Amino acid sequence: MQELVDLPVGEALPDFALPDVLSGSTASLRDFAGKIVVLKFWSVECPWCSHHDAYLVEQAPLWAREGIRLVLINSNANETPEQMRAKASEIGLRCVPILHDEGNVVADQYGALTTPHLFIAGPDGRLLYRGAMDDRTFRQRTASVNYLERVLDALKSGQPAPYEAVPPYGCTIVRQIQ
Repeated sequence: MQELVDLPVGEALPDFALPDVLSGSTASLRDFAGKIVVLKFWSVECPWCSHHDAYLVEQAPLWAREGIRLVLINSNANETPEQMRAKASEIGLRCVPILHDEGNVVADQYGALTTPHLFIAGPDGRLLYRGAMDDRTFRQRTASVNYLERVLDALKSGQPAPYEAVPPYGCTIVRQIQ
């Protein structure tokens, strides 16, 4: 396993090329140049990710019309592409790439720790935000602040993100042992 990093806000995010389990094509960060990109490290099994699934299914097409792309990345060694496709079908997720990060290479490059763990890139590919989707925690089961919405609202209005980094919470990414 490569050493985890702590990507600094303002730096260019590393590019990647990963297979999309829904379309069968390969997607890269470079494919979304010129758009705001919400990269969410996602899991089929994690209940913390499930809290957001319906919200993301509803928001993704609206965001796409505003030049914002949602991309899900699954880095869990214990989850298969078949499980990812089944979960996408179950929740009605159709137009969002679900990228399979076999060997958790991208998770390691980005320093992704949990599902969910967000990384928001600006149109130039630079990191604008990393961390939690909202302020939900193991003790606080209902969110009172949606960091993702606040960051996207600011960016859409030409303002800087009100948060740069918020510690993520959720299920630990199940990494492949090498």
